[in-house]
Amino acid sequence: MTKFLMKKAIDVKTYNLLNYGVFTHSIYDNILKPFRDYFGGKVKFGIIGAAPIAAEILTFLKVILGIHFIESYG
Repeated sequence: MTKFLMKKAIDVKTYNLLNYGVFTHSIYDNILKPFRDYFGGKVKFGIIGAAPIAAEILTFLKVILGIHFIESYG
């Protein structure tokens, strides 16, 4: 049941991000909270540097952690 809920949460949040630009969800954020808590639970944004990151990976990180990422490279 946990695996199903996590998959559903990731799928719905990814759909919302790609179609509406929103990566937060009132219910599914609670299901994915353990991933955010792994980083302390108080992360506000992430910084990615040195090289571009694949769009799929960036989307996944936004969905799982629920934070904005700043990309800087070049």
